Amino acid sequence: KNDNALYDLIIVDLPDPRTTQLSNLYNKQFYDLVRKRLSRTGIMVTQATSPFFANKAFWCIAKTVESSFPYSSQFHINVMSFGDWGFVIGSNIPIKIDNISINVDTKFLTKQIAQNSFVFEKDITEPADITINTLFNPVIVEYYKQSWSNW
Repeated sequence: KNDNALYDLIIVDLPDPRTTQLSNLYNKQFYDLVRKRLSRTGIMVTQATSPFFANKAFWCIAKTVESSFPYSSQFHINVMSFGDWGFVIGSNIPIKIDNISINVDTKFLTKQIAQNSFVFEKDITEPADITINTLFNPVIVEYYKQSWSNW
């Protein structure tokens, strides 16, 4: 909050929003602070729980990031220890998925897999009734608990 530096990349890797205290790290006020610390061309990426196992919580994070940044996008990938796991990007500049390039040797990731990670199957797309998460309305906790209670 008191930092004045600007960053080209901010990676937010936090515990899932299963409590009201943790939900504060996924609210609009938090993302507004993160945006202020990004350089003009900077991006922020946050882990956003599972779009499969916690669909409403995932899309709540996506919608909340979207409310704080001029540009946002979501992607997901199968993580061996977690299953289908989601991430959300917030940026001050457009996110150009077609421009993805991989310039290092990888065992799994290809350009096509990276681009496909931005595609969501019909059963895990955004539900119509999602509200953003705020300091005074921490809806994500309920979304998270409802979703994971099914598993």
